[in-house]
Amino acid sequence: MQYDSVMYKLKNGGAYVQLIAINLAVFSIINLTALMFFLFNKSGPSAYDFVNHVAVPGTFTNLLLQPWSLFTYMFVHVEIWHLLGNMLMLYFAGQIFQDTLGTFRLWANYLIGGVFGALLMLIFYAIFPVFEAVKDVSFTQGASASVLAILVIATVYYPTMIVRVILFDLQLRYLTIILLAIDVISISKGNAGGHIAHLGGALWGMIYGANLKKGKDLTEWLASISKVYERKQVSKTLKVVHSPRIQAEQEKTNTTTDKQKRMDELLDKISKTGYESLTLNERDTLYKLSQDK
Repeated sequence: MQYDSVMYKLKNGGAYVQLIAINLAVFSIINLTALMFFLFNKSGPSAYDFVNHVAVPGTFTNLLLQPWSLFTYMFVHVEIWHLLGNMLMLYFAGQIFQDTLGTFRLWANYLIGGVFGALLMLIFYAIFPVFEAVKDVSFTQGASASVLAILVIATVYYPTMIVRVILFDLQLRYLTIILLAIDVISISKGNAGGHIAHLGGALWGMIYGANLKKGKDLTEWLASISKVYERKQVSKTLKVVHSPRIQAEQEKTNTTTDKQKRMDELLDKISKTGYESLTLNERDTLYKLSQDK
């Protein structure tokens, strides 16, 4: 029964639940593997040895040797506190994001935000002399860049949303500014690559959020690719399409424009007067429309 409940949550909880589950699974595999080597006193890789093959290296040359790491690194954590911090923030920001912009956009921005963070780190390491001595042996891992991208986009839409931080109530924009300021200050204190990657994710979040509020979705090309793939999969399994199905598809198409128009009206209201200005009925409508994406 508990297994069924977990599977239902993974399937229906949305992108942020699935992303958290993937990060937890990868963390468990890495650390359990390292534990088995330790318990049986076998000479073999530690958790960090394995991570070096899936974490982003510090130079573009080394990246060419393991290009997959540009995507795998954002699902990798070794330290428990690093994992918990990122997953708590993803759970918080992911819900805000998904309720408004839907699951596909959350997945897309998690991935692109992570890539943006890695690329900014690589550019900094290539440009600034301070990293010359360490860049060939440096690796970056973790979901922080992706999570900050999600948080920044949520902040663009709900800057005045009140959030509880320990004992204080704080507007979301101030929480985000504080977190970004900590990253900037911390670059010279240690883990420079990680903090730079965080800022790269945040930069993508600013770019995406600003464009989306103007009506331009920078992840639309990914959605188009996804739809083409889905159509190909359907064509493999369907030999005959009956007229009731065609009629239903036509009716669905006719309602798409109306739904998008209503979504745009609600998002425009949020951008002008904040999420709190929505009525309960409008919030419910916004949630339902976001789930249809």
